[in-house]
Amino acid sequence: MSWITPLFAVISAASALTLPTRRQFNDGVHLAISPTCGTLGGSPANVNSGLLPLNEYKTIVVFGDGYSSNGVSDGSTAEPAIVIPPSPKAGGRMSDGPVWTEYLAADSGATLKNYAVDGAYADKYQWPNTADATDSTSQVNYFVSQDNYFDPDTTLYIMFFGINTWQRSYLRHDNTHSSPDSTGLAGTAETVLYNSLVLASSPTFAKYILLVDNHGLGKDTTEGAGYRSNLFSGMTGIKNVGHANVGFIDFNEIWDGVLNGSPGYHSFGYVSPGACTESTSNMFTECLYPFQTFYWMPEYPSTQTHRIMATFVEEVFTQCSAS
Repeated sequence: MSWITPLFAVISAASALTLPTRRQFNDGVHLAISPTCGTLGGSPANVNSGLLPLNEYKTIVVFGDGYSSNGVSDGSTAEPAIVIPPSPKAGGRMSDGPVWTEYLAADSGATLKNYAVDGAYADKYQWPNTADATDSTSQVNYFVSQDNYFDPDTTLYIMFFGINTWQRSYLRHDNTHSSPDSTGLAGTAETVLYNSLVLASSPTFAKYILLVDNHGLGKDTTEGAGYRSNLFSGMTGIKNVGHANVGFIDFNEIWDGVLNGSPGYHSFGYVSPGACTESTSNMFTECLYPFQTFYWMPEYPSTQTHRIMATFVEEVFTQCSAS
């Protein structure tokens, strides 16, 4: 397929940042499920425990991996979300347009400060050969070292880790999906929770912290479920010890709905639940329907998927209030 037509379409998709709030038309792709709401201290589920309405935030600060990164990792302004072949990355993003954190900031009218890095771990010291990688600790420490001051009353902090940690623990690099190294996966949630408490402490004094999980991308294991459970239950400590209001987003509900047959990808408006490109570095080939495909690159969501991820978060904020 020629790159010319897809490029114009990608530019059109990128313009979603300037479209009206809660864009209803998304190249036919839409959110086909409602979030399952829970209560703080109960079983893991979507929760808003004291978070402000999204339109009251002036700043959104994000820590995480390639699912949340807008191509910069120091809080600076990102490049335009446009794909320029042969790279499939729209302005350095692991997608063909804006990612969910950008849609969320655009919908709320907030300024986005992004510190997420593709490939980040929850805790990079879990394995001896990942010490040079980034993780929740290094990202939060870098943010604090910048001596930023964002008004705690109008700033939302987002922590989204676990995908690379889960994959490293359970999938061998030769892709045989065997011989898992499950050492301490569930325990790495404690590192994310600790860094959330760091944010709630001096000098940041964060009052609003949102934890996000989608570690298995539609798959799950006992250790993975333990990670989610520990992350969710730890929010009580953030609220009681850190005196911060908290929320939890379980994107697994979208992945399960698209990939595991209920209601299925067609119900979301997708033509395919697979990836449009075969590589994360070069656009050797493309699919016929790039704007109705769940993934843009293997295991990295398309911008249409990111759009419904943001919508899902917005619905949790309005539908899942809990004490």
